Amino acid sequence: MPAIKITPTRVREIIDEINKWDTKLTWKALCEHITVIYSFDKTISRHTLLRYRAIEEAFNKKKERLRKKTTSGEEFSGDIQKARQEIEKLQAEVEQLEAKNRKLMEQSARWLKNISAMKGIEVINLEKPTEEVIKIYQELNKPLIKLERSRK
Repeated sequence: MPAIKITPTRVREIIDEINKWDTKLTWKALCEHITVIYSFDKTISRHTLLRYRAIEEAFNKKKERLRKKTTSGEEFSGDIQKARQEIEKLQAEVEQLEAKNRKLMEQSARWLKNISAMKGIEVINLEKPTEEVIKIYQELNKPLIKLERSRK
């Protein structure tokens, strides 16, 4: 049977499921839950989920929040509990979006630095989907050179 593949849309949906979680969170429970939701033929493995950094980060952060919640001994009722869950879900989403934003900002800085070093390249030329543009994007994604400066 082929390996279970997760689309980017499903990654976001799985993260939403993690953020909604309100009982003890384990990889086994999450895998079983995801298998039921998507009606997979076999149980999805923890290792399959761990291939996606966003899922792993969401899992670890939610686990940490659940741990803090149980140690604080807070008890909520009805609507307050639902509001608290929604706030936790939104806070988790904000953290994930901030992390994604940081990565995109780093990529933008890297691209600007790399494009400034490339001769004959204009941003306008990058809008045409050709093999040349693909090569340019590969050049843009090269890591920046680390500067080794001695402190005297």
